[in-house]
Amino acid sequence: MYRVLWKQVVQFLRSRRSRPLLSAAVVLSLAGWLPRAAAAQSPGEPPARRRAIDVGAFVGAARHSLAGTHLGLIPDRNHVFASLQLAIEIVGNRLLRVAYAPQLLPLVVVTNNPTDQTVRLAGGGTFIVEGPPSPVLGVGVAPISVEAQLCPQRRICVYGGGAAGAVWFGRAVPVRDARAFNYTFEFGGGLRWKYASVHSLVVGYKFHHLSNAYTARENPGLDAAVLVVGYTRELGSHRR
Repeated sequence: MYRVLWKQVVQFLRSRRSRPLLSAAVVLSLAGWLPRAAAAQSPGEPPARRRAIDVGAFVGAARHSLAGTHLGLIPDRNHVFASLQLAIEIVGNRLLRVAYAPQLLPLVVVTNNPTDQTVRLAGGGTFIVEGPPSPVLGVGVAPISVEAQLCPQRRICVYGGGAAGAVWFGRAVPVRDARAFNYTFEFGGGLRWKYASVHSLVVGYKFHHLSNAYTARENPGLDAAVLVVGYTRELGSHRR
């Protein structure tokens, strides 16, 4: 019985009716083999590069706001910034990359900001006057942010970028008739030193501007030349 069955199989394979089946088998075999062959690497070939995803924490400080030299008109203000950043690579290779880099600012401090002081009248009425200046705190976000990085050496990179967002302060900034809500933009750059496999230290400079975009009675604007230091860590990510 087995010999008869084997003869029938051989006759079918030799016939023209078997050609579509054989062709389909060849195609399916190639479809399964080609991806494995493409994914395989020779022993001397470097491993596939992973798409860069970094998280970072930064602190920035600026003294004596740049009054009258750029966009802002208010002098004698100091700034302190604390920010968190997530940088997701858009395009790049081992030498150059461009990343989407939104920021969260849990702390923004501006010094010498005017305060409101309530004065009570003898007849029972009150009115508000400008009180002594004091620091004002705020929080912000910069969802529009792009960063480019060039790494001519394995451990040293040069970066540059810009961002736009908003800051909410506890009271009007930088003058009483402005607003507590302000729009911001910034641009700058610096150096990144990769001291370990996934750890880096950053030092840089950025120009920072805030204003209410003429949505309040006054809009003098406030500029800052900010020195920035920070730390970044590369997260695990998928292969390119």
